[in-house]
Amino acid sequence: MPPRKKNKIRIRENEGTPEEVAESDVEMAPVVEDDAQVVNNRGARNNPTRDAEPQVMEPPPPFDPKTFRHQPITAAHHQKMKTVSDAWNTPKNPLDALAQLVRESAVLLTEVAEDVDPTTIRMLDKTMREVVDMQSELDARKNAAIGLRERLTKGEVIADPVTIWEKDAHQDIDKYQQRTTRQKYANNKTYRDYKEEIWGVTHEGGMPPLKSMIPAEDGDDSDDDDDVEVGGMVVTFRDPITKGWLEDPVTSKKCHHSYSRASMYAYLPSARDVKKCPAAGCGENVSRADLEADENLARQVRNAQRREQEQERGKRNRKGAMVVDDSDDDIVE
Repeated sequence: MPPRKKNKIRIRENEGTPEEVAESDVEMAPVVEDDAQVVNNRGARNNPTRDAEPQVMEPPPPFDPKTFRHQPITAAHHQKMKTVSDAWNTPKNPLDALAQLVRESAVLLTEVAEDVDPTTIRMLDKTMREVVDMQSELDARKNAAIGLRERLTKGEVIADPVTIWEKDAHQDIDKYQQRTTRQKYANNKTYRDYKEEIWGVTHEGGMPPLKSMIPAEDGDDSDDDDDVEVGGMVVTFRDPITKGWLEDPVTSKKCHHSYSRASMYAYLPSARDVKKCPAAGCGENVSRADLEADENLARQVRNAQRREQEQERGKRNRKGAMVVDDSDDDIVE
């Protein structure tokens, strides 16, 4: 493209000064601009506020929960809700470790100390009950999350999941806190295992019903059909198949009878086998899938074996202490 000529005033010869040249005789040519100037001029035309002062943005209004709109969750969020509910298993791990520590400490004190300070035992018992309380609170929060997940499975759209979760969780927590001491702990497995281990150190046979060891309070009803006594059944340390001491004991999740692992696996050769429980008088069917290791029972068996050995040594010592008096041939002890 040929360059454009600059604007100029062309004066015909012999026609006077520029002022005398007629307007019609003035030939105007377009202004030649370089590229940068063209760009700048166009920018100025397209952005008339370029040289204006910058505008100051107003700060956003403060957050108001009352006007905040919750985003609903649907069945598409089912997997995320499962992740949320499963996450409540994580804080239970340190509580389980604390319960085991309290249980082992109480057993150790009972075994090695001739006169255990009752205050120490009461302190450990109080700590174990607090662990049970915290476990129950975590269960309430987890169950509330599971409830939301089940509602999503049914196709329900939940507009305010956080509020519903908090309401359901606190409702269960409040119900638990209104229970009596018996209702809280008599049927709790963690607390029952703790009491059974202490009992097994100093007593023969099974522990009496745990409910009978907790004083009754207002609201406790011995005839309450809903109060199923779990503890207190006669605990045997003998395998129902071999009749010998339990070895590597496993317990049925259905009937709660216990067996030596090796003898039970011989009784159920295949994982698909289902047979009647070998314990006398039990009609429950059992399979390998129903069996779970019972370390608590294993410790009780070891304690029972130790007591039996001590009794045998005591009998031998008493027998050896018998002497014969040569003077009158009387046997004295």
